[in-house]
Amino acid sequence: MHENRAVEGPAGGRELNQGMAGDFDKAIPGRKRVLQQRILHLRRSHSRVEALVNVYIFWRADGREDVAIVKDISFSGLFIETEKSKDPGDAAELHFLVQEGQIRADAVVRRAKPGHGLGLRLIAVHNNDRRRLAELMKRLRRVA
Repeated sequence: MHENRAVEGPAGGRELNQGMAGDFDKAIPGRKRVLQQRILHLRRSHSRVEALVNVYIFWRADGREDVAIVKDISFSGLFIETEKSKDPGDAAELHFLVQEGQIRADAVVRRAKPGHGLGLRLIAVHNNDRRRLAELMKRLRRVA
């Protein structure tokens, strides 16, 4: 008989039949790798667009201010190139410096790559700025 155990995940605890999952992995070589890739893809709620043209943001967090280059962006987040380091969970206020006009957003640091930049999750985009963010994304897709 296979053992069941509780597994904690983003949606809370759920039961996982370890033996059955292991049997399935053995029966179908490569299944685990493909499943993991699909899960990573599904975690992203919007597709990313690489910023091939310079897109700058002014950002503020904990009283510190900086201007950074956006490396890629989606409707749910972005990665900025900066030497400044922040901890995951820290809040940041963003102001995009783009030709589409004023775009203001609140974000939270999701990941930090020291010496490279920060992955930020957009948690709020000002109502009047959503249309301009959509226009920015459209322009970046045309360039890509």
